[in-house]
Amino acid sequence: MRVPLLCIAALAFAAAIPQSSPDLHTRYGKPDLERFAAGSDATITVEYGPSGHACKLFFEPRRAFIQTLSPGRPASIPMEKATKFLDEFAPPASRGKLLQGGGSFQSSCNVFEPSSYENVKTVLAINGCAKPLSVLRAQIEFNIAECANSIK
Repeated sequence: MRVPLLCIAALAFAAAIPQSSPDLHTRYGKPDLERFAAGSDATITVEYGPSGHACKLFFEPRRAFIQTLSPGRPASIPMEKATKFLDEFAPPASRGKLLQGGGSFQSSCNVFEPSSYENVKTVLAINGCAKPLSVLRAQIEFNIAECANSIK
């Protein structure tokens, strides 16, 4: 009687062990979305196309994966860090000709600065009430065929 109980207990314990990244990759295959630590205060989230190429990149302040609604100042990152991110992953020389940009629109403290180029789209979401201005999110979207059909 003890042996079956010990086997059941061992199986229950094994099922409760947290899965590692390699375990999840083995079980489910390549991810279509990943989040990376970009220093102690920011993250980069990458959305992949079907062949594994990056379609969208999001640079944001580090926060809990599951967020709660709480009053207060939103987390932000310095404008210089956001600009460095844009220049690192979408260097100005590789963006192509500027098609539309230079404008912005504002809703309360949120300011959005979209720019469309031949090869990429960028968006800065800025906290317009912060002094100095800080970024809530920087986004890069690559204009490649496989990304046009990826999940929006």
